[in-house]
Amino acid sequence: MATREELAAKREKLLDEIASLGGMRRGSVIRQVVEDKLEDGSVIRRGPYWLYTYKEGDRTKSRRLPDEDTARRYLEEIKGFRRFEELSKDLIGVSQQMCDLEESVGTRKRHERKQKRTVESSRKSRRSSKISSRWLCEPVRRQGPST
Repeated sequence: MATREELAAKREKLLDEIASLGGMRRGSVIRQVVEDKLEDGSVIRRGPYWLYTYKEGDRTKSRRLPDEDTARRYLEEIKGFRRFEELSKDLIGVSQQMCDLEESVGTRKRHERKQKRTVESSRKSRRSSKISSRWLCEPVRRQGPST
């Protein structure tokens, strides 16, 4: 298990990397080609068009991007968002480990104090009740009916 200092250093590294991320956006960018059939059966292809798709509430929305440079910028922003999601997941994991470590240290201290009290109280009870404990442990002898 990692030490508190190692986890704190890892946490700081993750926070620094999150802070260094640039613009972010959700969604995806695809190249779209539109095909149309003419009356004579021939097919005309138009495009490619760059299409940005994203969720807003319960709905999926799409819009065409004006050029390839804009599409590249959107792709970098989407990549930044996905990296943010990964880093956030890692940060939550490190934070949970830190909390677990703090909890185990607190639990261990409480357990040691409780154990110390239990040992002390059992010593006292053994000294004060030697007679009564012997009396409790001896089997009771009953006499059966005489025939």
